[in-house]
Formats: sequence, C-alpha cells, structure tokens
Amino acid sequence: MNLHQVVVSTFRQFRHNPSFFIIAIAALALGIGANTAIFSAVEALLLRNLPYGDPGRLVIVWEDASTIGFAHNTPAPANYVDWRAQNQVFTDMAALRYQTASLTGDQAPEQVQGGAVTANFFDVLQVQPFLGRPWTREEDVAKSKSVVISDSLWQRRFGGDSKIIGRSILMNGQSAVVLGVMPRAFFFPVPDMDYWTPGYYTPEVLAQRDSHYLTVVARMKPRVTVAQAQRDMDIVAARLAQQYPEHNANIGAVVVPIQQEYAGDARAGLWVLQIASIFVLLIACSNLANLLLARASARRREMAVRIALGASRKQIVAQLLAESLLLAVAGGALGLWLGSQCWRVLGRFIPQQVGAASFSLNLPVLFFTAGVSLAAGVLFGLIPALKSTGVSPHD
Repeated sequence: MNLHQVVVSTFRQFRHNPSFFIIAIAALALGIGANTAIFSAVEALLLRNLPYGDPGRLVIVWEDASTIGFAHNTPAPANYVDWRAQNQVFTDMAALRYQTASLTGDQAPEQVQGGAVTANFFDVLQVQPFLGRPWTREEDVAKSKSVVISDSLWQRRFGGDSKIIGRSILMNGQSAVVLGVMPRAFFFPVPDMDYWTPGYYTPEVLAQRDSHYLTVVARMKPRVTVAQAQRDMDIVAARLAQQYPEHNANIGAVVVPIQQEYAGDARAGLWVLQIASIFVLLIACSNLANLLLARASARRREMAVRIALGASRKQIVAQLLAESLLLAVAGGALGLWLGSQCWRVLGRFIPQQVGAASFSLNLPVLFFTAGVSLAAGVLFGLIPALKSTGVSPHD
C-alpha cells in the first residue's frame, strides 16, 4: 500500500465515522490552540529579539526612591546628566520625556503620543530610520523644528507616501519637517509612540533635580554585566547623595535589562502557563489514545480481513498511524485559529509591549504548532496502532 492509498483509505474512514473524528479533532484543537496562543506570547516577549541593535547590552536606568514608595522612579534631568558623566560601565546614555501633539492641517485633527529625546537617542538604540534620517546634533542645538515618525503614523495618516520626507506637517499649530520614518517593528518605550522630536534640553532644564520625568536608556560596554553596571551606578548614586543631600539623600539607581523591563512580572507566569498547557495537551493525547485503542479493538474483524487479503501488520500500523497524523494536522489547523481567539483574552494579562502586538502567526509559531501537532499525532496514534495489531516497536 503506497502513500496515496493510505491517505485515500484514511479519508474513507473519516467519512464512515465523522462524529468520532470531529470530537477527536475538537479535543486536540483545544490543547494545541492553548499551546499555540501561549507560545506566541512566550516567543514575542521572551524569545524574540527586541528591535534594537545588540539589545542584550541595553538597560533602562531608574531612580530608586523606595523610601517614598517608588522603586523604579523616573529620573530627574540633572541626575541623568551626572549618571552619564560619572559612570564607568556605559558607552552612552540617552533620555526621553513623554509628550503629546495635535496633528492638524489638510486632514482631521489627531492627538498622538511621542517623545522628546536627546540627540544621541537613535545612536544608543542603534536603530536608524528606514526612510530618511534622524536630526543631527547641530540641528538639535539649533532647535530645528523636525520630527521622526513611526511606521504606524506614516501608514495611517500619510498613506505610506515616500514623499513624506522633507514635508512640513502641523504639530500643535507649528510647522515641523519630517526627517525620517522608523522601521515597522521599532518602538520605544511603548508600542503606541507615533513620533520622536529633538528634546532641546537646555542647560537650565538639565540642571533640574526636583522634577522627575525622564526615561533613561543606556548601552553597556562590551563584557560589562548587569551586576557590574548596578554596582557602578550604586557608587555614582551614593556620591550624588553626598553632593546634593537636599534632593538625592534617599535616591539610588536601578539598572534593569531592557528585555526584563518589558517582560516584567509576566516572565515566570508565561513559562508556568506554557508548561501547564503542555500537560493539558498530554492529557488530551492520553484520552485520544484510549479512544483510538477502543476504536481499533472494534475494527479487529476489518484488520483480520485485510491481513487475509495480504496486508502486513506493519501496513495496518501505517494506516492507523496515518489516521492519527491526519487528525493531528486537522487539529493543528483548527488550533491555530483557536490560538488567535485565545489571544484576545490572554493579551489582556500580559505587558502592553506584547499585548498590543496581537497574535503573531510568524515562522516560530508555525513551526511550534506543526511540531506539537505531529508529536501529538505520533503520541496518541502509535501505541494504540502497535497494540491493536500485536506489532512490537522493535519488529
């Protein structure tokens, strides 16, 4: 019996007993769907590289104001300046402050969120616009009215027009020149950021110690560990506490790897969910194996007739295994759809950086679903097939 005959015979069995196979596919799809949805979150949050150059060396640096209840507080501009000047572990540090803008002009007004960043922002992240360029340090000093926009804003408001570069748009009633468009995957510090402008951090602003509103990102030097960076920043923070006791007496510094910053408390929970969903799938496979074994016992007469007509026991095993694998393929396909539906619920309980990305049907997720489906097909199909025909696995 060749492969074509095996497949044809398998579909014939499906038609003869559709209710059994529908129940089996549905049960399998639930287990695969849950695994697929959770793995999509694991892949996006824990396994996928962040959209920056060498992201393993990037950290977010917070003020430690635990004495007043803020373990990860936004830094004051003057602290950012001193951190950048006195540390021994970072190649550079950049800062951002949140801001909003009203876009007006030839389209309906729109409120968008953005960031005013230091001139070295894109260099620290090692990401450049895929269209156009960022502003230069000279343009930042000259307070040129310019902006780099997100791919989302470019597509949504300007229709993906490549002629947007050099065009002036109205932001808060003032004209700003669009210098660049960031890659589609880029975000910082949150996915719904639509633009980045020069921060125009004047000496007066950078001298402030009583206003805390910056987000600070730093790139560690090669071979510097997070623990070493934390020790160095502890020394710098202690020095500043002595120099400026009025503002920094109880202010420390916390160094957090950027992957950990985005994963947050969801990291351990996602792995627990993934392991739990695998056990749910194993239980489903065990139940399906028992169902297939009972069904194979009911087909003993059919198998005896096939053997009498010249079919070998291994051919019958192949037939039964083919039925299991086709069940697994159908369950995997349905599981992909169920996984996307599960994401609507799961996405509410994970960090915004992943939840906002929605269910991602990329190659890692597809390979995972295919692997789980085939493994499940072999797991719940092979043992019943061998037992029902009396074939030893070593025959």
